[in-house]
Amino acid sequence: MGYTVTVGTKGTIEDVLESVEFIRSNFSERFDKIDERLDGIDGRLDKIENELQHINRELQYINRRLDSLEERTEGMKGYAKEIDELRIWVQKLDDKIKKQRQAV
Repeated sequence: MGYTVTVGTKGTIEDVLESVEFIRSNFSERFDKIDERLDGIDGRLDKIENELQHINRELQYINRRLDSLEERTEGMKGYAKEIDELRIWVQKLDDKIKKQRQAV
């Protein structure tokens, strides 16, 4: 959207000032709307970051539990493989979270 200010030979300083004020007012309203939209986006990003932090804490808790299980089942057949598979699954989830944080 373009604005044209035409000041002919009969134009006065008041005409120019009126045009400038119109343009300033119009852009001020637009910037206010953009600020409101950005504030909404910031709020959503904060919520997403909080959710990602919560998920990250849960994954850390799961890893600690897997450590504990691994210690208690050391030497028992079959458990080591399942625990390793769970660790791989948790690591994949953790990697996804890191990618999401970088995207945000």
